[in-house]
Amino acid sequence: QSALMAVIGLFFIPFGIPLLSLLTIVAAVLAYFRSMQSIRIQVGTLNEQIEAELPRLVESLIYSLQDNRDLISFFEHYRRVASQALGRELDGLILRMKIGNHELALRQFEARLSIPQLSALVSILCGVHQGVDQRTSLMILEQDIRTTQREKMRREIEKKPGRIKAASFILTVLMILMFMVPLVLMIIQNLQVAGF
Repeated sequence: QSALMAVIGLFFIPFGIPLLSLLTIVAAVLAYFRSMQSIRIQVGTLNEQIEAELPRLVESLIYSLQDNRDLISFFEHYRRVASQALGRELDGLILRMKIGNHELALRQFEARLSIPQLSALVSILCGVHQGVDQRTSLMILEQDIRTTQREKMRREIEKKPGRIKAASFILTVLMILMFMVPLVLMIIQNLQVAGF
């Protein structure tokens, strides 16, 4: 689209309207950067969705490795419950694992997504494929991923302090009322019984 706009801008030069051609080329450059930005945003949201699902994937992998070390069957079973974002990536991973080398397919999966926690998971899965018992490493990785997600949530909450302060103030007032109303009613009742 931006290339088409640039060509149209160059079309105005022979007609003696260089200013219009310059404006069209600038618009083409802006359209290019806007489209690149939208692609980055889409990739970022997909990566966030996949990152949010990683603890569940690792936990399922831990339980699955107790019975079976077949990674293809694990990913095929997990694909049924995976989110749409991770599901598409798992489809490609399963296909590559069935066709060729498991370790190469896992490394390509890691390179395609470029998520740090996924890199650690892929290294562990390569060890599993080679026959190494990686259950302890998976448990540690699961804890690390959960800690990272809690930190990320904490940072997001800190970005919006106004809403949290208002909500905590309202909750504090409600808690005070919840304790004070019965006390005040009890005091009034005792004063009425005493004759005041």
